[in-house]
Amino acid sequence: MESFFIYLLKSCGFLLIFYLVYLLFLKKETFFSSNRFFLIFGLLTSFILPFVVFTKVVWVSPVTEVTSAIDTVNDLRVFKAANTIKEASSPIIEWQTLLVVIYSIGLIFFSGRFMLQLISLLLLFKRSSIIKRNGFYFVETTDNTSPFSFFNYIVYNPHLHSPEELRIIIEHEKAHSRQWHSIDILTAHLLTILLWINPVAWFYKKGIAQNLEYIADNSTSATTTVKNYQYMLLKVATETHQYSSITNNFFNSLIKKRIVMLNQHQSQKYRAWKYALVLPLLAAFMMSFNLRTVYKTLEDKTQDPKEFILDSNTPNSDIEAMINYYKEEIPDFEMKISNLARNDQGEIYKLSIESKYGSKPFYKNLGFNNEESKPIGKLLIRFN
Repeated sequence: MESFFIYLLKSCGFLLIFYLVYLLFLKKETFFSSNRFFLIFGLLTSFILPFVVFTKVVWVSPVTEVTSAIDTVNDLRVFKAANTIKEASSPIIEWQTLLVVIYSIGLIFFSGRFMLQLISLLLLFKRSSIIKRNGFYFVETTDNTSPFSFFNYIVYNPHLHSPEELRIIIEHEKAHSRQWHSIDILTAHLLTILLWINPVAWFYKKGIAQNLEYIADNSTSATTTVKNYQYMLLKVATETHQYSSITNNFFNSLIKKRIVMLNQHQSQKYRAWKYALVLPLLAAFMMSFNLRTVYKTLEDKTQDPKEFILDSNTPNSDIEAMINYYKEEIPDFEMKISNLARNDQGEIYKLSIESKYGSKPFYKNLGFNNEESKPIGKLLIRFN
């Protein structure tokens, strides 16, 4: 579970980078469609990049050298004794359990709310009159709710608006439907469910919804005068938004900002260079938090084939190569590694080594089995 929270923290970090670049450099530009893809790309990136880990090799002097079964057993006893002292002196970290409980409660709550909103939307469709025309489903309801769209379903109360208002409203919602804006809204909604504990996720979701309104406003304003469009937004800005969380609403709390953007001059194309600002920030974050350091001895560069360094990050392929080498190149030597287990970070915390040279045991029942999935130390296996 600890690795999951580390993943969440990294995900929040990537999300914060994209949101800050959007907020500081892109929000006031009129690159609405480009901003849409930038925000969605940032959202997807925040879920993928935490899995990308770079490896940095640091060369050091040998730490532990084992040349006999006796030395190995002594080292093992010291290792276990050190871990026992450390474990005895380390208090139980109750806050991790508390954090899991809090996060789980929030996840269940917001997931349940999302399901209730979907059910409410389906019930609205069921009790309303639906007319299919030109690929759109026009849902006429008697509910006192603001017009909205959900994929190609356009919901409105015909008794609350004049024919001219309805024409503009429907054009606006068609713009949302044609460009599949509901996918963006649902994706952002799932983001806030998984990262509900992160305030940046909520602001990010709001930024996505706001930019989608700019896109639809820009498309719809071409069918009427900007002045009339602004008057209509102000006229009905106080309507109820019952389904605003998972739908594209025509009227919402961003009316003032939408009116400002309607009057904004088109941004010059050269200002698109601002999108590139996210790249060095992503690189710096990954080099700081997605970099795994692997320590190797200086002897590895010209390592004797009879020496092998085994640590928590040694891949299985290297272990198999070592065993095969000893089996093929060194007569009368046999080695067996079993009970190998890795923790969530892919680090070895448990294994057993058995080997012999002729009839003489070399390592006999040498085992590491660390509690709480702690990685093993480093071991230099040398055959003399």
